[in-house]
Amino acid sequence: MTKKSMFSIFIVLGIVLPELAAVNPVQAQASSRLNGIDSYSAQVGFVPPASDGAPRRTRSGATRVPEQCGGLPLLPATGSGLTASEQLSLYVYFAKGSTVSQAMLSMKTADESEYYETSVSLPQEQFAENGAVVEIKLPETLPNLVAGEDYSWSLVLMCNGQLRPDSPVLEGGIKRVAAVVSEREGASLAEQAEMYGQAGLWYDWLSTLALMRTKEPNSAQLIDTWSGILSTVGLEDVAETPLIVH
Repeated sequence: MTKKSMFSIFIVLGIVLPELAAVNPVQAQASSRLNGIDSYSAQVGFVPPASDGAPRRTRSGATRVPEQCGGLPLLPATGSGLTASEQLSLYVYFAKGSTVSQAMLSMKTADESEYYETSVSLPQEQFAENGAVVEIKLPETLPNLVAGEDYSWSLVLMCNGQLRPDSPVLEGGIKRVAAVVSEREGASLAEQAEMYGQAGLWYDWLSTLALMRTKEPNSAQLIDTWSGILSTVGLEDVAETPLIVH
């Protein structure tokens, strides 16, 4: 197969939020050409797995875009995603002027037999000016995710550094699955993203695309692709905000 320096990314309509279900399918299937990441030509769409009855995502505040004390996690419509990784990252949008600098992150198993909680620091000074999607890595102090287990996570936002009874809470689900992707030695990021997307591994797919963006932060094609992803989770109005990974 002839290798190309350009490849296509198609964002799949199947992960749209319920409130976006009426969007024209042609408009929802955003496509773009990527250039300069590697020489592999691939489709990097996301194929959502069959619904497993997981709880839907919750978000802080009553409006679509959170304001000073709030956030919106990047999750599929079910509020839960698959991963084949023992450790992973969450991605949360914080709005311009946000006062959230710390949060309490908790993880528990489906039967609540195990529960872990830790504090996380957020780069508030970096996203307060313009807003941003922020990577939140699960701390190494948390045990590795076990294949076959379901987990739920919650992020209690501490606005102005204070934990209050009415502090906003973001929630989501994780299902750790056995490796269902054939890892090819030397696979490019685009190849990895294609494999994760086809396998329905939301967290792995999103992290790989985020890494691609960090390697080519000024790529108009990648920015367009990232915008398409944000649109599928109800953040089309802020699709051009920065991505902060750390």
